Amino acid sequence: MNHCNVRGSEAYCGDSAHILLNEQIGAAQIAGINLRSLRNNIDGTFDLCELQSKLRHRDHEPISKLVLVKNTIDGKIVPQSWLKELVSFCKKYNLKLHMDEAKLWNASVGSGIPAKEIVSGFGSVTFCLSKGLGT
Repeated sequence: MNHCNVRGSEAYCGDSAHILLNEQIGAAQIAGINLRSLRNNIDGTFDLCELQSKLRHRDHEPISKLVLVKNTIDGKIVPQSWLKELVSFCKKYNLKLHMDEAKLWNASVGSGIPAKEIVSGFGSVTFCLSKGLGT
C-alpha cells in the first residue's frame, strides 16, 4: 500500500503469485489496488514485453504503479539475471518494486547469492522467519 498510495493504482504480478491467489483480493478491498496478472514462466519469471504491453498511459485508466515478484515459486529460485533486468525495466518506467520473498533465506542458500543482493533494487520486501528454517 505504501507504493500504491492512490486509489485506482495498478500492480502487476505473475499468475502464480500468492497475493493474487490466496489473499481474497485484499489489495482491492483494503487499498483500492487493481492486481493485473502476467503469465508466469516455468522458472518463475514473466515476460517483460508482456508487462510493457499492459502498462497504462491514459488518464481514465488505472495508474501503473507497482510490480510484485514472488521468488521461490514451487521450489524454484527466480534467476538473479532476470531480477536485475526487472529492476532496470522498472526504473525506466518509473514503477516501484516489491518482493514477496517468504523464503528469502532458502533462496539465498540455494543460489549462493547473499540475501541483500537478491533484493537489491526492490523498494520493499516481505519475508517469513518460520518457513523452511527449522528441521
